[in-house]
Amino acid sequence: MDPDAKVLSDLETQLDNIFMVLSSTGLHDSDISESQHGLNDKHMASLLDACRQMDSWFIKKRLALSTYCQEYALKEEIDALNAECIRKEKLAQELKGRIEDYSKSIQVIIDQVHSSCFG
Repeated sequence: MDPDAKVLSDLETQLDNIFMVLSSTGLHDSDISESQHGLNDKHMASLLDACRQMDSWFIKKRLALSTYCQEYALKEEIDALNAECIRKEKLAQELKGRIEDYSKSIQVIIDQVHSSCFG
């Protein structure tokens, strides 16, 4: 089996196991025996191990992409920078509009003061 597929298969198996144990009858009672606790602990440990393997798999794939396919990392970074530029341009336009509104309001006030004082 492909190592990549094995990681996913192991995780699915451990999830199935833990759901089976949790949904089995008698485990919801308050008088759970020590053997059932041990069984749950064993399945939880296996599930955590499978989750760690999956996390490690993602990290390895991300490292491989950034190492061997640097254009993907660069494209991702360029896309993020472009999105940031677009966001800042929109913000600058909003600020420019506010400044124009404030300037018009100030000019109206100046005209009113000027006409009342000199008019």
